Amino acid sequence: MTNDGNGTASASAGAAIRDEVVTLTATPGDGYLFLKWTVVSGGAVLSDPAANPATFPMPTANVEVRAEFVEAGANILDMIPDPVFRERLLTHTAPVIDKDGNGIITPEEAMTIVRINVPGATGSSGPKIESMVGIEQFPNLETLSFPYNNVTELNVSGNTKLTWLNCGFNKISSLDVRSLTLLDSFDCGNNLLTSLDVSANTRLDVFACYNNQLTSLDITKCSVLRLFYMWGCQFNLNTIKGILSDLPVRSDGDGIVQIGRNPGSASFTPADAAVAESRGWTVQN
Repeated sequence: MTNDGNGTASASAGAAIRDEVVTLTATPGDGYLFLKWTVVSGGAVLSDPAANPATFPMPTANVEVRAEFVEAGANILDMIPDPVFRERLLTHTAPVIDKDGNGIITPEEAMTIVRINVPGATGSSGPKIESMVGIEQFPNLETLSFPYNNVTELNVSGNTKLTWLNCGFNKISSLDVRSLTLLDSFDCGNNLLTSLDVSANTRLDVFACYNNQLTSLDITKCSVLRLFYMWGCQFNLNTIKGILSDLPVRSDGDGIVQIGRNPGSASFTPADAAVAESRGWTVQN
């Protein structure tokens, strides 16, 4: 156990066997609030990184977990470098984030927020967000949407309660969503991604990765997928056929997958869609 110096943390066991449940407890120092747990090493899967106490089943490797605290009454905006993002948070509605309208977002206010929607202006005009640094200060977010901005990097590893993520129409070249195990709607379309790992996103219902530079994609763990938009990437014919064969069975026949504008889609034939159709999918080319 480690901490950031603004409180203390303890575990129910200093040593544990595999699958034994370990309980973590954090105690903030004077003037501080508990923010979240961060797994430094060992691959532990916490019950809720924003909960105190929190639990995890002991993995095979040694685990290091750090407790993070934030100063009570501090201004979260001081941790957000992008001026457009700061302004959009201050003027955010549904919900209002700056609840008392004093131009400050406190940790107490941030912890109540479950939805942030800050789309940029469509087209080239209008202010756009270039950095989402600071989003980790909202650990209880369930919905995050910021399409049509100029964001190049995104770290949502601490936003583990997200069920809805729309980061489409940005300039993101690398994205790690493995910690977002509750995600059921994910739109990362129209970015610069060359690879993407969705093996941990087993609850995905809607998945849009269109218009990226992806050449391969493993969806075998996406067992409840229903709507899948994979058009406009760099998939060849064999890759498209392989992905279609990995689609989960939709017993109601309500699956829709869009494959057009890939290098392999031009030579795709109706016969190539047979496997997907037998699994309850409509293939749109």
